[in-house]
This record gives sequence, structure tokens and C-alpha cells, in this order.
Amino acid sequence: MYGFEIEPLEQEHQAMRSDPYEGTPLSALNIPERYNFNVVTKQRKSTDELFVPSNAYDIVREGHNENGDVRDMLFKGGVSERYAVLLNQDISNVVRTSIQELDMDVRNMEVKHFFSPDGGKWRCDITFKDITIEPKVGDVVAHGVTLYNSYNLTWVYQQLVQAFRLWCLNGCSNRETAQSTRKKHTTNISIEGEGQKLANGLEAFYESEGMYQRWMKVSVRPGTADELFRTTLARVVKPSGITDGVNQTLREHLMREYDGYSGNSLWDVYNVATAWATHLQGRTHKTSWAPQTQRTRHNSVSAMLKSDMWKELEHVSP
Repeated sequence: MYGFEIEPLEQEHQAMRSDPYEGTPLSALNIPERYNFNVVTKQRKSTDELFVPSNAYDIVREGHNENGDVRDMLFKGGVSERYAVLLNQDISNVVRTSIQELDMDVRNMEVKHFFSPDGGKWRCDITFKDITIEPKVGDVVAHGVTLYNSYNLTWVYQQLVQAFRLWCLNGCSNRETAQSTRKKHTTNISIEGEGQKLANGLEAFYESEGMYQRWMKVSVRPGTADELFRTTLARVVKPSGITDGVNQTLREHLMREYDGYSGNSLWDVYNVATAWATHLQGRTHKTSWAPQTQRTRHNSVSAMLKSDMWKELEHVSP
């Protein structure tokens, strides 16, 4: 129909197979073999039935099955020649080198990898169990870092500083601050840059102890907590059949949890929110990938911490 055919271009991005940190605690950050695959950006070509622009690329993975080599689609079309694949293993290597250069305590470091079914999305939780603060006696909080990356353009690369309460491993959401990294897949990451973010995050983690202690001294009545939840976490942005724009089921769940705390403080409000974001109950997680739901929820908690009402409560004199 068009009288010509574009010869497809192809670029393969090789995943590293050897581990320079083998035998050390940092080897836990190595990408598991099943998900350490090569990624290919492949130019689409026009046919008699369909004309495809010359800058349309697919993102595919190389894998194996009983029939031999196969390629699995991660993202179909729409990617230009400017797209640069940022491999999970490359991120892992940069972060590991940065951790080593900062001489962070990794003796009891815990690493958890989460991959979407097709391997297109990756989340990694790193908890440094020997780097801790104790804002309240018996309530130990450990320093942590969460990494996000994707090959299907759903997640940009992100290094996010976290804090994990060791008694239940709640991921403590925080405001988006300078110690977090977000990068599109058109740039590389550097050891120097990621190391600086890790250093900034570690400093902010230690400083957060005082902030948590201030929250413990701010009294929050149940009615005030209810209003905060209604206008933030339980707020329905685009109501569908809900006249007041509030997820009543979620609101009631949050208030039941809050009523179970004896202190009724801003710290208790915060812990109710982070527990909800981390622990998926009911049917929510059965219809979606759990790490995606947790990411969305932690973003909601971060938004709550930046809301006007939270800021007002934060500055109430004890």
C-alpha cells in the first residue's frame, strides 16, 4: 500500500550476570536471575496495512520457555529513539557502591524485592536494622531506602528515603523532600549523585526523631482526626455515586484504628495512616498488584503530611 518498508533498528541492553559483591551483605541487592533479563528497544516497521512512524519503538524482554528463546512485550510502541533503558541491575550496582562508600552499617541489612508478573516493574525495600532511632521507648524505627524502576514506562526511577518501624515493619511515609530521586529514562544515574541522596536521607532520618517526638505531644481529638481523614486519605477525588466525596468504608476503618490508640496524638494519626498504607486488607489487593497499591497509598499519606490541616496541627503547642 505504501510501496516501502522501514528496516527495523534494534538495540539490546545487556544485564550484568556476575556479582562483584558476592559473599557480602550487599549481594542481597543483586537482581534475582529470573528477573535479570536483557531488554531490547526495537523499532516498529510499516506494513501494507499499517504505517508506523520511524521513531516508534517497542520495549521487549528476552526470556526462555520450553520452546526456546522468546521475547515478551513490555511496552508496545510510542517510545522514541531518545528512550534510554535504565536496567534494574545497573541501579542496584550504583546504589550498592554508594552504600559501601558511605560506610553504612549493612550487617543486618534486610532487602525485599518485588516484581510485577511480567518483570516490567520493580520495587526494592532496603532496611538498615542497625541504623535506628527510638522516638519513644520501645518504638524503634530503622532507616530504609525504597527503589522503584520500570521498563513499561509506568514508574520513573526513584530512590525514596523511608523509615520502618521494627515492631511491625510499617513503611513510614514522608513528605517528598530533597533526599528523594526521580529520573526519567533519558538519563543515567551516577554513584556521586545517588551517594549524595543517600547521605542527605540518612541525615534527615536522624533529624526525624525530634519531629516524631513533637508529634507525640500534640493532642488530636477523635473529631479532628476524623476530619483530617475525610479530607485527605478517605477523600474521593472523582465521586461516583458517593454524594459527599468520601470513602466511608475507609473512613470508618481509619477511625476504628485510631480509637484503638490510647494517646490520641498526632503520632497516633500518623501511625494509623502508615499502617493502612503498608498492610493491605480486604479485597483491595486482590484486584491489583500489591506494591502498586502500597505505592499509591504511601503517596496519599505523603499528600496528607503536606496538607494545610496537617501543618496546622503540627504547629499546635503541646
